[in-house]
Amino acid sequence: MTADESVRLVNGTNRCSGRLEVKSDKSWSSVCEGEFDQQVAEVVCRELDCGAPSVLQGALYGEVEAPVGSREFQCEGNQLTECLTTINELSYYSFEITCSESVRLNGTNRCSGRLEVKSDESWSSVCEGEFDQQVAEVVCRELDCGAPSVLQGALYGEVEAPVGSREFQCEGNHDDVRLVGGANHCSGELQLKHHGVWRAVNSKYRNLEAANIICRQLGCGSSVSTGKKLDSSTRNVLWIDLSCVKSTYKTTECLTISWIPQWSYYSLEISCSESVRLVNGTNRCSGRLEVKSDKSWSSVCEGEFDQQVAEVVCRELDCGAPSVLQGALYGEVEAPVGSREFQCRGSESHLLDCKWSDSAISTCSSDKAVGVTCSDPSRVRLVGEASRCAGELELNNQREWRPVVDNRDEWDQMLSDNVCTQLDCGSAVSTDVTHHTKYRPVWWLEKSCHQSGSAFWECLKLNSDDSFNRGTEVICSGLLVQPNVSVSPIVGVSGAEQQGYHVLLGSSFTVTCSTEPQYEGGSFHLLFTTSDTAQNYTLPAVNHSAHFLFSAARSAHRGDYTCVYHVYVFSYNFSSESRPLHLIVSASVTDLIIRCVVVLLVLTVSTTILYFHFKRVALPRRVARLYPAYGLYLYGEGVYAQETRALKLTGAPVLFLPGNAGSYKQARSLGSVALRKAENMEGGLHFNVFTVDFNEELVALYGGSLLRQTHFLHESIKAILRLYKHLKNPPQSVVLVGHSMGGVVARALFTLPRFNTNLVGLILTQASPHLAPVLALDPYLLDFYSAVKQKWLKQANKLRNITVLSVGGGYRDYQVRSGLTSLPCPPGDPNKLSLVATAVPRTWVSTDHLSIVWCKELVLATVRAFFDLIDPETRQFTDDPEKKMSVLNHHFVRHPVRMVGETPDTSISTLDFPEVWSEVNTLRLAYSAPKEGQVKYFMFALSSRRKAYSHFYCRSSNLEMSSWVYGCVHKNVSSCVRAVDLSMGTELLPPYKVLILSLSDLSSVTHLVVSASNLNGRQFTVECEWQRQESHTLSVPVPHVLSFGLTVSDVTVNSSGLLHTVELQHFHQGYQAFRVNVASQCKVHKERLSNVYRIMAPWFREDSLTTVSVPSVTEISGMVHTSRPDNTSAVRLQLHTAPNCQYKVSIRTSLPRVLGQILRFCGPMVPVYTAVTLLLACGGQLSSILKSRRPADMSQVVGKGLQPHKVNLPVYVLHVLLSCSHFQEVWSTLCLPSMDVLPASFPDTTFHEGMVPVEEWPHLLSPLLYILGAAVAYWGSTVLCLIMRLVSLILAPLHRPSVSRDCGTLRPRTQLLITLCLTVIGGTSCGALSVFVAFLLHLYRAPRKHNEAANGTVDADSLSRSKECNGAPLLSECAVQEVRDDLQLHLCLSALFTLPVMLSAPSLLHWIRNLSCTEKERIVIYENPVNYVVQLPQCDMDTLNSYLETCRNLNVHLHFLTK
Repeated sequence: MTADESVRLVNGTNRCSGRLEVKSDKSWSSVCEGEFDQQVAEVVCRELDCGAPSVLQGALYGEVEAPVGSREFQCEGNQLTECLTTINELSYYSFEITCSESVRLNGTNRCSGRLEVKSDESWSSVCEGEFDQQVAEVVCRELDCGAPSVLQGALYGEVEAPVGSREFQCEGNHDDVRLVGGANHCSGELQLKHHGVWRAVNSKYRNLEAANIICRQLGCGSSVSTGKKLDSSTRNVLWIDLSCVKSTYKTTECLTISWIPQWSYYSLEISCSESVRLVNGTNRCSGRLEVKSDKSWSSVCEGEFDQQVAEVVCRELDCGAPSVLQGALYGEVEAPVGSREFQCRGSESHLLDCKWSDSAISTCSSDKAVGVTCSDPSRVRLVGEASRCAGELELNNQREWRPVVDNRDEWDQMLSDNVCTQLDCGSAVSTDVTHHTKYRPVWWLEKSCHQSGSAFWECLKLNSDDSFNRGTEVICSGLLVQPNVSVSPIVGVSGAEQQGYHVLLGSSFTVTCSTEPQYEGGSFHLLFTTSDTAQNYTLPAVNHSAHFLFSAARSAHRGDYTCVYHVYVFSYNFSSESRPLHLIVSASVTDLIIRCVVVLLVLTVSTTILYFHFKRVALPRRVARLYPAYGLYLYGEGVYAQETRALKLTGAPVLFLPGNAGSYKQARSLGSVALRKAENMEGGLHFNVFTVDFNEELVALYGGSLLRQTHFLHESIKAILRLYKHLKNPPQSVVLVGHSMGGVVARALFTLPRFNTNLVGLILTQASPHLAPVLALDPYLLDFYSAVKQKWLKQANKLRNITVLSVGGGYRDYQVRSGLTSLPCPPGDPNKLSLVATAVPRTWVSTDHLSIVWCKELVLATVRAFFDLIDPETRQFTDDPEKKMSVLNHHFVRHPVRMVGETPDTSISTLDFPEVWSEVNTLRLAYSAPKEGQVKYFMFALSSRRKAYSHFYCRSSNLEMSSWVYGCVHKNVSSCVRAVDLSMGTELLPPYKVLILSLSDLSSVTHLVVSASNLNGRQFTVECEWQRQESHTLSVPVPHVLSFGLTVSDVTVNSSGLLHTVELQHFHQGYQAFRVNVASQCKVHKERLSNVYRIMAPWFREDSLTTVSVPSVTEISGMVHTSRPDNTSAVRLQLHTAPNCQYKVSIRTSLPRVLGQILRFCGPMVPVYTAVTLLLACGGQLSSILKSRRPADMSQVVGKGLQPHKVNLPVYVLHVLLSCSHFQEVWSTLCLPSMDVLPASFPDTTFHEGMVPVEEWPHLLSPLLYILGAAVAYWGSTVLCLIMRLVSLILAPLHRPSVSRDCGTLRPRTQLLITLCLTVIGGTSCGALSVFVAFLLHLYRAPRKHNEAANGTVDADSLSRSKECNGAPLLSECAVQEVRDDLQLHLCLSALFTLPVMLSAPSLLHWIRNLSCTEKERIVIYENPVNYVVQLPQCDMDTLNSYLETCRNLNVHLHFLTK
């Protein structure tokens, strides 16, 4: 039967079935199956007025003897004659078609369209009312399609047939595809069912993107890999065009069958993910995430997804690292989105290996379905040449590198340019085909596929023989690396990143151009450019470098130098240019000296204009007579100093107290900054900074004058307040700022019986040892500290309104450890605050003991706090304790955007402009403000985050302390109408400000609003994220202190967030010290905000911060200033990290730092053990004399003084016994002294009054301290012997040498007289003086003994009293030995005597200082009949000048009476 005399079906059962024959040149010929496809069959059936084709198979209707033409049809029309044909060759396999005789679908393909039924030789549509699901199933089954999926009227256009025709679509028949031989139904050999027979598929082409579609048809996840399998069986196989599958999403429409049996071929194997897939993406590694559960696929809510889960998904799909996580990025989904929550560590191989909680009852909206984009690793490279931008092209497909060959030898310039662009090598210069002697596996590239926009690796095909002897060579323009340019010699570098190099004017210099060894030869061009001229120099490249010598540097040589390297390779000229080098020609040494002199003159003139001055304040006569060595001064400079000469003051009083051996002039740093700050204040608000001169006394070592200083401070405060009596509202109190022991004296004011506590309302101390003295060398110190501590503990309620802030210096303060700066006060006192300088905002570094006074950031924080404490009405310091603590917390603890009591900022501008608002639906926000000023707000919905997350973390590099995070309580369509300010908890860190909000505290808030406006055009970065605090907290036990650094504890943090906390378990003691190494690495190198690592002790504000870049390796010192008596809390390491980076934290014990901590906490015990060692050495000498009648060598007896069984054991036993109450009562009854104990290493604020905590670890470390003390004794005695030897050499020429046991020994009467004199001196003046004189007399005899022992001669008196010594004369060796023995005993006693002399030296210095001011000079001032009599020290000329100036102002006569 024929249609139009050109097409017919023969040997069939009816007119719509049979072998296809086509008429050509008046003869009929069959059609080969290889050139026939589904589209051609549909055209044939349509032309024959039959239904849709249902069977395509060769030789179904008998073989044919006539030649079968190999005509290829490419159909797009409605008739076969409209198709293009080409005759290739003859074949003997015809093609047969079976069409549906009565049913067809008129649509986009054979399985979809408007239903038409043939009746009476005509086709008509079917009414919708007469059609149901059962009829549709029969139709789809007849057409060999899948189950019906869409039933809808008028879906495929209107028709002239009866109205209401039923139109529907059948699903593809997924039962004709399967994977066999694998671990499950989602992996194995691909087989397709063709006319009821399962056949393998030849692996001619392997494409993961097309395989991804097959996996989806099988109900599996995304494709993971494709492979090949050698099959030597003889059977017919199918050929499938995977690029066709990718475009049509139908496997059965892309089949061709080989009717010639294949004896050996490669079948296609596909591996699919069983439970995970990405849909609607641009490639198989991107799309909306779907997870299979109970044989159904469902999307995943964004709220239950984080970085760790994304890493597992990308790893399971054999893709790169996740780069984008965003909801609704790949289209919304109509199906319910399951809220299954996954909790992955990031190292799992499959998603179902992670912990998960099934909460499928609740669902989230479809726009919250998470989309994932996995990055692609490097898949293109050029190999075989010296440059990465030249060589043979290789591509990486499924982790296998192979050369690339074009499928049809059509490689063109566009393909090469794309290769060079992906390698960042510029554009392609040349492309050539390489030939090899051996065959090797290659990738075939389909050019048309790549031209359509697909990536290289999506267009790869595998050759049937899997090998080839050709390749593709590409040469890119970026062949050469960038050369280097340098200059020598240089005298300096200036500018950021060494942009300016200095050479000396008139000297010779050389500019060197060099490059990495890539290709031999070439030349360097040196380009010299200035603003006016440009010059060019050329030299050949020798050893890949060239040196351009300039004999004398002139001003004309100033400019930019650039090196350009040229080389001829691959038949082309290539060049590469270096970065410019800026050269500066500096003046000669003479010119530099002249300039320095000019600068010094300018500075001198400036200092003269802005001079500073300390004006002495006159004190009452009684006070001046009682404290002649002390003084009170007012700091001034410039105009302010002139205005306050008459002491007419109007500011707020601040009094500075110097510390141990401190000068009153240290107040200059505080006073100068306060005056500079006052210049910018409105209304003339300023401070009057006073300072006290304590005569630089060593009160830290000798406490005898501490009480005198306290009384003088009281008198000074009263004198200061009297200067303000002329004001309408005079100040009622003074603010005290004390450094070192000055802070202790400030707190001691309240121990005075007649002190009015209202005179001082605020005390700021800097590096003051409040807890205990650094060295308790005399009872005065201990009694003073005991009185101060008892006062502040027992009368804490009366002193509750007194605000005290104590700031420690940190680890750089080796004189006062920061643990001693903790304020001893009962717990719960809100007005006492102790912290370390490292925790102060904007300071963040430790300071030494003296630098804390002039540390800029600390001084600025203090001055800012003072100005904020001023009451605007009284213009004096406020009396409100709550206001004082809020201000101190603001400037010294967190530094939020505003203080307590201020009106919160709830204004959000531009509410009527929706374009400035952006709602963030992702887990994390990363935003960089542009240079152009704009208003920008980001909104975060809280409703979908409350259950899954506990905190909201946000940080901004915009360090302006203003409101920036709000809580929206009323929202319209796209913006917030009413909001509350949530910025109060902002904390300032070195690179950015941070805010952490607990979602449990935001019950009344619907959205969080983050302001990212930059109206001033300043660029900054904002990063925010939702956090589950428990998932961002890790714990790691620290190594034992006795591990000596041999063991390490480490933990790895796969950073999917911005904040992580690592708890260092069992780290809570002061003697522990660790080296904490934090190594960070990121998969993608890009510019990120700096990381901040903070070590926090929860029980004390001693945070230490380290700011680093990423990636980096950083070592942090893990030490604490205070201890925790129990293990209830441990030190925490807080990591402010960068997202998508990995951090490894390693912890090792540091033995040197452990020893340093032991000395820092237990150092006062070392002198005790030194004295014990020397006493035992003296005891050993006496024992040696009793046994052998001669003393032993000095070094031997000191070495034998180390006897722990005689020292540590009895002390520890006594310590245990005194812990029993009964033994302690007996001890007290016998009036025995209490045991000396070290100050506690933990802050007193952690314990209640009356509880004295006991630390055991110092007693356990006592043997180590004993060894240190013995070492000090041994080496100290050795040094003393060397000093004696040196002194004896000096005294030798002054004394006639002799040998006599009585040499240097005074007569008894003289000894008695000297003893009485020293006793009287010690009782009336200074006991330390008597000790020192006695020590000098003892030392005078010892060098003479040494000199005699060395010379071995005798004097005349000794010869006249000659006696026998064991039968030998006195001049014999026996006599000399007796002198040497006597010397050893004296050296031992001298070493022991040195220790009390050193301990009493501070009191001696104190006495000498006061001795110089004992003489008085009297000044009598006559005014009418009244005489003013003032006593002042003779040495104090400042006071004298002050009185003289006062007298001149009063116009009175002066008369001096010298006494």
